[in-house]
Amino acid sequence: MGGFGFYGGTTPCGMHWHYTGAGPFVLRTPDGRPHRFEDSDRFGPVRLRKDDEVSDARPWGEKHPFWARHSAWCRQGRRVAEDGITCILDPEA
Repeated sequence: MGGFGFYGGTTPCGMHWHYTGAGPFVLRTPDGRPHRFEDSDRFGPVRLRKDDEVSDARPWGEKHPFWARHSAWCRQGRRVAEDGITCILDPEA
């Protein structure tokens, strides 16, 4: 099983491994606040701290503006700026 943010393989001795999560990425909500996260098709976004470790903070609530921006970013092809981190979004009609 593959998908965005899912990587796996087999070691020479036959042990299987997998890693989920591409990123880090930074997505700004309409209020200008940056949200740092890793992402995968399999598990969705995971909130990160500034040091790129998984955050202990509560996940985004279901009505948080992050979700609309994240959905738009995914629909638009998950583009990032030259820094490889900053999410690029076009205004949606």
